[in-house]
Amino acid sequence: MSIGFYRSLFFPVPLLVLGLLLLAALAGLPVAPQAQAQTVFGSVSNTTAYRKIPEIESQLYGHTYMSDSIAQRIARIERTLFGGGQRGPLASRMALIEHEMHEKSVQKALTEQQPLIEYLEEKLFQRTYASASLSERLRRLEVQVFGHAFEHYPVSVRVKKLSYAMPLVARQIRLTKSTPGGDTVVATTRQTSRAVPRAAHKIDVVQLDASASSTPIALRQEPPLMAGDYSQSVHQEPNGTAVRWEKLPIKVFVKGNPAEVGLVAQALQAWQRSFSLLSVEHSAAADVVVAWDKPTWAQNTTGLMTRPVVQVDDQHSIRTVILISMFPVQQEPEPYQLRVLSHQLGHAFGIWGHSENPNDIMFPMLRQEVNDFPSQWAWRSARMARDGAPPSGFPENYQPSQRDINTLLKLYEQPATGLSGYSPY
Repeated sequence: MSIGFYRSLFFPVPLLVLGLLLLAALAGLPVAPQAQAQTVFGSVSNTTAYRKIPEIESQLYGHTYMSDSIAQRIARIERTLFGGGQRGPLASRMALIEHEMHEKSVQKALTEQQPLIEYLEEKLFQRTYASASLSERLRRLEVQVFGHAFEHYPVSVRVKKLSYAMPLVARQIRLTKSTPGGDTVVATTRQTSRAVPRAAHKIDVVQLDASASSTPIALRQEPPLMAGDYSQSVHQEPNGTAVRWEKLPIKVFVKGNPAEVGLVAQALQAWQRSFSLLSVEHSAAADVVVAWDKPTWAQNTTGLMTRPVVQVDDQHSIRTVILISMFPVQQEPEPYQLRVLSHQLGHAFGIWGHSENPNDIMFPMLRQEVNDFPSQWAWRSARMARDGAPPSGFPENYQPSQRDINTLLKLYEQPATGLSGYSPY
Protein backbone atom coordinates (compact mmCIF):
# COMPACT_ATOMS: atom_id res chain seq x y z
CA MET A 1 0.00 0.00 0.00
CA SER A 2 1.12 3.58 -0.57
CA ILE A 3 2.46 5.93 2.11
CA GLY A 4 -0.47 8.24 1.42
CA PHE A 5 -2.88 5.49 2.50
CA TYR A 6 -1.22 5.20 5.97
CA ARG A 7 -1.15 8.96 6.32
CA SER A 8 -4.88 9.06 5.68
CA LEU A 9 -5.41 6.49 8.47
CA PHE A 10 -3.44 8.37 11.18
CA PHE A 11 -4.21 11.97 10.25
CA PRO A 12 -7.42 12.10 12.40
CA VAL A 13 -5.64 10.77 15.51
CA PRO A 14 -4.64 14.22 16.98
CA LEU A 15 -8.19 15.46 16.51
CA LEU A 16 -9.51 12.31 18.16
CA VAL A 17 -7.22 12.78 21.20
CA LEU A 18 -8.25 16.41 21.56
CA GLY A 19 -11.91 15.38 21.41
CA LEU A 20 -11.42 12.74 24.10
CA LEU A 21 -9.67 15.27 26.37
CA LEU A 22 -12.55 17.67 25.91
CA LEU A 23 -15.13 15.02 26.77
CA ALA A 24 -13.15 13.90 29.82
CA ALA A 25 -12.93 17.44 31.14
CA LEU A 26 -16.62 18.11 30.59
CA ALA A 27 -17.57 14.83 32.26
CA GLY A 28 -15.34 15.51 35.25
CA LEU A 29 -13.06 12.56 34.45
CA PRO A 30 -9.39 12.70 35.48
CA VAL A 31 -7.05 14.03 32.82
CA ALA A 32 -3.34 13.39 32.57
CA PRO A 33 -1.33 16.25 34.12
CA GLN A 34 0.32 17.18 30.83
CA ALA A 35 -3.04 17.34 29.08
CA GLN A 36 -4.73 19.04 32.02
CA ALA A 37 -2.29 21.94 31.85
CA GLN A 38 -3.57 22.98 28.44
CA THR A 39 -7.28 22.24 28.09
CA VAL A 40 -10.03 24.27 26.50
CA PHE A 41 -10.60 25.83 29.94
CA GLY A 42 -7.29 27.69 29.60
CA SER A 43 -3.77 27.28 30.91
CA VAL A 44 -3.37 26.20 34.52
CA SER A 45 0.39 25.84 34.48
CA ASN A 46 0.80 29.05 36.52
CA THR A 47 -0.11 27.61 39.94
CA THR A 48 0.50 30.92 41.73
CA ALA A 49 -2.72 32.24 40.19
CA TYR A 50 -4.68 29.54 42.03
CA ARG A 51 -2.88 29.39 45.37
CA LYS A 52 -5.94 30.77 47.19
CA ILE A 53 -8.24 27.94 46.05
CA PRO A 54 -7.63 25.78 49.19
CA GLU A 55 -8.26 28.77 51.45
CA ILE A 56 -11.49 29.65 49.62
CA GLU A 57 -12.68 26.02 49.69
CA SER A 58 -12.04 25.84 53.42
CA GLN A 59 -14.09 29.00 53.97
CA LEU A 60 -16.99 27.83 51.79
CA TYR A 61 -17.06 24.07 52.45
CA GLY A 62 -14.96 23.42 55.54
CA HIS A 63 -12.50 21.26 53.58
CA THR A 64 -10.54 21.17 50.32
CA TYR A 65 -10.88 19.14 47.09
CA MET A 66 -7.21 18.49 46.37
CA SER A 67 -7.92 15.39 44.23
CA ASP A 68 -10.04 17.37 41.75
CA SER A 69 -8.64 19.32 38.83
CA ILE A 70 -8.24 23.09 38.99
CA ALA A 71 -11.08 23.45 36.48
CA GLN A 72 -13.44 21.33 38.58
CA ARG A 73 -12.62 23.20 41.76
CA ILE A 74 -13.13 26.61 40.16
CA ALA A 75 -16.43 25.49 38.63
CA ARG A 76 -17.64 24.27 42.03
CA ILE A 77 -16.76 27.59 43.69
CA GLU A 78 -18.50 29.51 40.89
CA ARG A 79 -21.69 27.52 41.38
CA THR A 80 -21.58 28.39 45.09
CA LEU A 81 -20.83 32.09 44.63
CA PHE A 82 -22.62 32.93 41.38
CA GLY A 83 -25.19 30.14 41.01
CA GLY A 84 -23.51 28.69 37.93
CA GLY A 85 -20.26 28.23 36.07
CA GLN A 86 -18.64 31.14 34.26
CA ARG A 87 -16.93 31.37 30.87
CA GLY A 88 -13.43 32.47 29.92
CA PRO A 89 -9.83 31.66 30.87
CA LEU A 90 -9.33 30.08 34.26
CA ALA A 91 -7.10 32.90 35.47
CA SER A 92 -9.80 35.50 34.71
CA ARG A 93 -12.45 33.41 36.42
CA MET A 94 -10.19 32.99 39.47
CA ALA A 95 -9.73 36.76 39.65
CA LEU A 96 -13.53 37.20 39.73
CA ILE A 97 -13.78 34.63 42.51
CA GLU A 98 -11.13 36.40 44.60
CA HIS A 99 -12.87 39.74 44.06
CA GLU A 100 -16.22 38.27 45.16
CA MET A 101 -14.67 36.68 48.26
CA HIS A 102 -13.02 39.99 49.16
CA GLU A 103 -16.33 41.83 48.78
CA LYS A 104 -18.06 39.28 51.00
CA SER A 105 -15.32 39.66 53.62
CA VAL A 106 -15.63 43.45 53.58
CA GLN A 107 -19.42 43.25 53.83
CA LYS A 108 -19.17 40.86 56.77
CA ALA A 109 -16.75 43.19 58.53
CA LEU A 110 -19.05 46.16 57.87
CA THR A 111 -22.02 44.27 59.29
CA GLU A 112 -20.03 43.47 62.44
CA GLN A 113 -19.13 47.16 62.80
CA GLN A 114 -22.65 48.47 62.10
CA PRO A 115 -23.49 49.34 65.75
CA LEU A 116 -20.30 51.38 66.00
CA ILE A 117 -20.90 53.09 62.65
CA GLU A 118 -24.38 54.09 63.82
CA TYR A 119 -22.99 55.42 67.10
CA LEU A 120 -20.35 57.49 65.30
CA GLU A 121 -23.01 58.88 62.93
CA GLU A 122 -25.12 59.95 65.89
CA LYS A 123 -22.16 61.71 67.49
CA LEU A 124 -20.99 63.45 64.30
CA PHE A 125 -24.23 64.10 62.36
CA GLN A 126 -26.89 63.75 65.10
CA ARG A 127 -28.61 61.22 62.84
CA THR A 128 -28.05 57.88 61.12
CA TYR A 129 -28.19 57.09 57.37
CA ALA A 130 -30.03 53.77 57.49
CA SER A 131 -31.03 53.90 53.81
CA ALA A 132 -27.39 54.09 52.61
CA SER A 133 -25.01 51.14 52.36
CA LEU A 134 -22.65 50.57 55.28
CA SER A 135 -19.70 51.16 52.95
CA GLU A 136 -21.09 54.55 51.94
CA ARG A 137 -21.84 55.45 55.57
CA LEU A 138 -18.30 54.62 56.70
CA ARG A 139 -16.86 56.61 53.81
CA ARG A 140 -19.04 59.63 54.73
CA LEU A 141 -17.70 59.55 58.29
CA GLU A 142 -14.08 59.40 57.12
CA VAL A 143 -14.48 62.24 54.62
CA GLN A 144 -16.09 64.39 57.30
CA VAL A 145 -13.34 63.70 59.87
CA PHE A 146 -10.19 63.22 57.75
CA GLY A 147 -11.09 64.82 54.41
CA HIS A 148 -10.79 61.50 52.55
CA ALA A 149 -11.61 57.80 52.97
CA PHE A 150 -9.17 55.00 53.87
CA GLU A 151 -10.75 52.37 51.63
CA HIS A 152 -7.56 50.30 51.35
CA TYR A 153 -7.48 49.81 55.15
CA PRO A 154 -9.31 46.94 56.92
CA VAL A 155 -12.76 47.97 58.14
CA SER A 156 -11.86 47.42 61.80
CA VAL A 157 -8.87 49.77 61.51
CA ARG A 158 -10.99 52.41 59.76
CA VAL A 159 -13.53 52.38 62.59
CA LYS A 160 -10.75 52.46 65.20
CA LYS A 161 -9.17 55.48 63.49
CA LEU A 162 -12.53 57.24 63.61
CA SER A 163 -13.01 56.40 67.28
CA TYR A 164 -9.72 58.14 68.08
CA ALA A 165 -10.17 61.11 65.77
CA MET A 166 -13.78 62.04 66.53
CA PRO A 167 -14.35 65.28 68.45
CA LEU A 168 -15.28 63.01 71.37
CA VAL A 169 -12.20 60.81 71.75
CA ALA A 170 -12.11 57.64 73.81
CA ARG A 171 -9.56 54.85 74.10
CA GLN A 172 -12.24 52.34 73.23
CA ILE A 173 -15.88 52.28 72.15
CA ARG A 174 -17.99 49.40 73.39
CA LEU A 175 -21.68 48.64 72.87
CA THR A 176 -23.20 46.41 75.55
CA LYS A 177 -26.52 44.87 76.51
CA SER A 178 -27.51 43.80 79.98
CA THR A 179 -27.62 40.08 80.81
CA PRO A 180 -28.14 38.26 84.15
CA GLY A 181 -24.43 37.44 84.34
CA GLY A 182 -23.17 40.88 83.43
CA ASP A 183 -22.97 43.12 80.39
CA THR A 184 -22.43 41.30 77.09
CA VAL A 185 -20.31 43.15 74.57
CA VAL A 186 -22.09 43.17 71.21
CA ALA A 187 -19.68 45.45 69.35
CA THR A 188 -16.35 47.00 70.21
CA THR A 189 -13.28 48.54 68.61
CA ARG A 190 -11.36 45.77 70.42
CA GLN A 191 -13.08 43.13 68.29
CA THR A 192 -14.12 40.98 71.27
CA SER A 193 -17.48 39.50 72.18
CA ARG A 194 -17.76 38.24 75.72
CA ALA A 195 -19.62 38.72 79.00
CA VAL A 196 -17.93 41.40 81.11
CA PRO A 197 -18.70 41.81 84.84
CA ARG A 198 -20.08 45.24 85.53
CA ALA A 199 -17.34 45.92 88.06
CA ALA A 200 -14.72 45.44 85.34
CA HIS A 201 -15.92 48.39 83.26
CA LYS A 202 -13.50 51.30 83.12
CA ILE A 203 -14.50 54.92 83.14
CA ASP A 204 -12.41 55.70 80.02
CA VAL A 205 -14.55 53.40 77.89
CA VAL A 206 -17.64 54.76 76.14
CA GLN A 207 -20.36 52.23 76.93
CA LEU A 208 -23.78 52.19 75.34
CA ASP A 209 -26.72 50.05 76.38
CA ALA A 210 -27.68 48.50 73.06
CA SER A 211 -30.99 47.29 74.46
CA ALA A 212 -32.15 50.76 75.44
CA SER A 213 -30.99 54.01 73.86
CA SER A 214 -27.86 55.50 72.38
CA THR A 215 -27.16 57.60 75.47
CA PRO A 216 -23.64 57.01 76.88
CA ILE A 217 -23.66 55.25 80.25
CA ALA A 218 -20.13 56.31 81.15
CA LEU A 219 -18.04 58.90 79.40
CA ARG A 220 -14.71 60.60 79.94
CA GLN A 221 -13.53 63.56 77.91
CA GLU A 222 -10.04 62.90 76.54
CA PRO A 223 -7.56 65.63 75.55
CA PRO A 224 -7.43 66.60 71.86
CA LEU A 225 -6.01 64.04 69.43
CA MET A 226 -2.70 65.89 68.98
CA ALA A 227 -2.04 66.05 72.73
CA GLY A 228 -0.73 63.43 75.12
CA ASP A 229 1.63 60.52 74.64
CA TYR A 230 1.82 56.74 75.08
CA SER A 231 4.96 56.51 77.23
CA GLN A 232 3.12 54.02 79.45
CA SER A 233 3.42 51.53 76.57
CA VAL A 234 7.19 52.02 76.18
CA HIS A 235 9.77 49.80 77.89
CA GLN A 236 11.39 50.90 81.14
CA GLU A 237 14.10 49.16 83.10
CA PRO A 238 13.24 47.84 86.60
CA ASN A 239 14.91 50.94 88.06
CA GLY A 240 12.52 53.18 86.07
CA THR A 241 15.05 54.39 83.50
CA ALA A 242 14.42 54.63 79.76
CA VAL A 243 16.62 52.63 77.37
CA ARG A 244 17.73 55.47 75.10
CA TRP A 245 20.74 57.33 73.75
CA GLU A 246 22.50 59.57 76.25
CA LYS A 247 24.00 62.01 73.75
CA LEU A 248 22.30 64.01 71.02
CA PRO A 249 22.21 64.30 68.10
CA ILE A 250 21.66 60.63 67.28
CA LYS A 251 23.98 59.73 64.41
CA VAL A 252 22.55 57.65 61.53
CA PHE A 253 24.46 55.81 58.77
CA VAL A 254 22.81 54.25 55.70
CA LYS A 255 24.15 51.22 53.83
CA GLY A 256 22.36 51.15 50.46
CA ASN A 257 22.13 52.51 46.93
CA PRO A 258 21.37 56.20 46.21
CA ALA A 259 17.60 55.62 46.04
CA GLU A 260 17.62 53.79 49.40
CA VAL A 261 19.79 56.50 50.95
CA GLY A 262 17.27 59.05 49.69
CA LEU A 263 14.36 57.21 51.31
CA VAL A 264 16.15 57.18 54.66
CA ALA A 265 16.86 60.90 54.34
CA GLN A 266 13.16 61.49 53.70
CA ALA A 267 12.14 59.51 56.79
CA LEU A 268 14.80 61.18 58.93
CA GLN A 269 13.57 64.61 57.87
CA ALA A 270 10.09 63.73 59.16
CA TRP A 271 11.50 63.00 62.64
CA GLN A 272 14.14 65.74 62.49
CA ARG A 273 11.53 68.51 62.57
CA SER A 274 11.21 67.95 66.30
CA PHE A 275 14.23 65.84 67.29
CA SER A 276 18.01 66.12 67.00
CA LEU A 277 19.44 63.76 64.35
CA LEU A 278 22.56 63.73 62.17
CA SER A 279 23.46 61.71 59.07
CA VAL A 280 27.07 60.44 59.06
CA GLU A 281 29.21 59.00 56.25
CA HIS A 282 30.92 56.19 58.19
CA SER A 283 29.30 53.37 60.15
CA ALA A 284 32.02 53.58 62.83
CA ALA A 285 30.62 56.97 63.86
CA ALA A 286 26.96 55.90 63.85
CA ASP A 287 24.54 55.11 66.66
CA VAL A 288 21.95 53.75 64.22
CA VAL A 289 22.76 51.84 61.02
CA VAL A 290 20.12 51.32 58.33
CA ALA A 291 21.08 48.44 55.99
CA TRP A 292 19.15 47.36 52.89
CA ASP A 293 21.35 44.45 51.71
CA LYS A 294 20.59 40.73 51.93
CA PRO A 295 23.90 39.65 53.57
CA THR A 296 23.23 41.87 56.59
CA TRP A 297 19.74 40.40 56.96
CA ALA A 298 21.11 36.86 56.52
CA GLN A 299 23.29 37.36 59.61
CA ASN A 300 20.17 38.17 61.63
CA THR A 301 19.31 35.13 63.75
CA THR A 302 16.54 36.95 65.66
CA GLY A 303 14.28 37.78 62.68
CA LEU A 304 13.85 41.30 64.06
CA MET A 305 13.93 44.33 61.78
CA THR A 306 15.36 46.53 64.54
CA ARG A 307 17.82 45.13 67.05
CA PRO A 308 20.92 46.05 69.09
CA VAL A 309 24.25 44.79 67.72
CA VAL A 310 27.50 44.73 69.67
CA GLN A 311 30.52 46.01 67.73
CA VAL A 312 34.25 46.32 68.40
CA ASP A 313 35.90 49.43 66.97
CA ASP A 314 39.49 50.00 65.82
CA GLN A 315 40.56 50.79 69.39
CA HIS A 316 39.05 47.47 70.54
CA SER A 317 36.32 49.29 72.43
CA ILE A 318 32.98 47.52 72.67
CA ARG A 319 29.86 49.50 71.83
CA THR A 320 26.25 48.82 70.90
CA VAL A 321 24.59 50.19 67.77
CA ILE A 322 20.98 49.78 66.69
CA LEU A 323 20.75 48.00 63.33
CA ILE A 324 17.66 48.39 61.15
CA SER A 325 17.47 45.75 58.40
CA MET A 326 15.22 46.89 55.55
CA PHE A 327 15.77 43.87 53.30
CA PRO A 328 12.36 42.27 54.15
CA VAL A 329 10.58 45.20 52.45
CA GLN A 330 13.11 45.87 49.70
CA GLN A 331 10.67 44.75 46.99
CA GLU A 332 7.68 46.65 48.38
CA PRO A 333 6.38 49.95 46.90
CA GLU A 334 8.05 53.13 48.11
CA PRO A 335 5.12 54.30 50.35
CA TYR A 336 5.23 50.93 52.09
CA GLN A 337 8.98 51.17 52.62
CA LEU A 338 8.74 54.71 53.98
CA ARG A 339 6.04 53.73 56.45
CA VAL A 340 8.05 50.74 57.78
CA LEU A 341 11.29 52.75 57.84
CA SER A 342 9.80 55.64 59.83
CA HIS A 343 8.30 53.15 62.30
CA GLN A 344 11.64 51.35 62.76
CA LEU A 345 13.47 54.64 63.27
CA GLY A 346 11.08 55.40 66.13
CA HIS A 347 12.22 52.19 67.83
CA ALA A 348 15.90 52.94 67.16
CA PHE A 349 15.59 56.39 68.74
CA GLY A 350 14.21 54.86 71.96
CA ILE A 351 10.47 54.14 71.55
CA TRP A 352 10.64 50.47 72.53
CA GLY A 353 6.91 49.93 72.36
CA HIS A 354 3.83 50.41 70.17
CA SER A 355 0.96 52.85 70.27
CA GLU A 356 -2.69 51.76 70.34
CA ASN A 357 -3.71 54.76 68.24
CA PRO A 358 -3.84 54.04 64.46
CA ASN A 359 -3.03 57.69 63.77
CA ASP A 360 0.46 57.32 65.30
CA ILE A 361 3.40 56.09 63.22
CA MET A 362 4.27 53.70 66.06
CA PHE A 363 0.95 51.86 65.71
CA PRO A 364 1.84 48.42 64.23
CA MET A 365 -0.14 48.82 61.01
CA LEU A 366 1.84 46.41 58.80
CA ARG A 367 2.87 42.81 59.44
CA GLN A 368 6.57 43.76 59.52
CA GLU A 369 5.80 46.14 62.40
CA VAL A 370 4.21 43.66 64.81
CA ASN A 371 7.14 41.77 66.37
CA ASP A 372 9.93 43.99 65.11
CA PHE A 373 12.11 44.67 68.19
CA PRO A 374 13.44 42.57 71.11
CA SER A 375 10.64 40.89 73.04
CA GLN A 376 12.42 41.65 76.32
CA TRP A 377 11.57 45.30 75.68
CA ALA A 378 7.96 44.66 74.59
CA TRP A 379 6.29 43.74 77.88
CA ARG A 380 4.62 47.16 78.24
CA SER A 381 3.83 47.49 74.56
CA ALA A 382 0.28 48.09 73.34
CA ARG A 383 -1.87 44.96 73.21
CA MET A 384 -2.43 45.34 69.47
CA ALA A 385 1.23 44.55 68.92
CA ARG A 386 0.89 41.25 70.76
CA ASP A 387 -2.42 40.21 69.21
CA GLY A 388 -1.13 40.90 65.70
CA ALA A 389 -1.76 43.98 63.65
CA PRO A 390 -4.37 43.83 60.92
CA PRO A 391 -3.13 43.65 57.37
CA SER A 392 -3.17 46.81 55.34
CA GLY A 393 -2.60 48.22 51.90
CA PHE A 394 0.05 50.86 51.33
CA PRO A 395 -0.44 53.53 54.02
CA GLU A 396 0.56 56.84 52.55
CA ASN A 397 1.52 58.48 55.85
CA TYR A 398 5.05 58.09 57.20
CA GLN A 399 5.11 61.26 59.33
CA PRO A 400 5.30 60.81 63.12
CA SER A 401 2.27 62.27 64.87
CA GLN A 402 2.50 64.84 67.65
CA ARG A 403 1.86 61.98 70.09
CA ASP A 404 4.87 60.12 68.65
CA ILE A 405 7.04 63.21 69.12
CA ASN A 406 5.65 63.85 72.61
CA THR A 407 6.45 60.27 73.61
CA LEU A 408 10.01 60.48 72.31
CA LEU A 409 10.68 63.83 73.99
CA LYS A 410 9.25 62.57 77.27
CA LEU A 411 11.63 59.58 77.17
CA TYR A 412 14.56 61.96 76.84
CA GLU A 413 13.41 63.83 79.95
CA GLN A 414 13.69 60.62 82.01
CA PRO A 415 16.86 59.14 83.52
CA ALA A 416 18.59 56.92 80.98
CA THR A 417 20.09 53.50 80.67
CA GLY A 418 22.46 54.29 77.83
CA LEU A 419 22.04 52.27 74.63
CA SER A 420 25.68 52.61 73.64
CA GLY A 421 26.76 49.89 76.06
CA TYR A 422 23.55 47.92 76.52
CA SER A 423 21.93 44.79 75.10
CA PRO A 424 18.72 43.03 76.13
CA TYR A 425 20.07 39.57 75.27
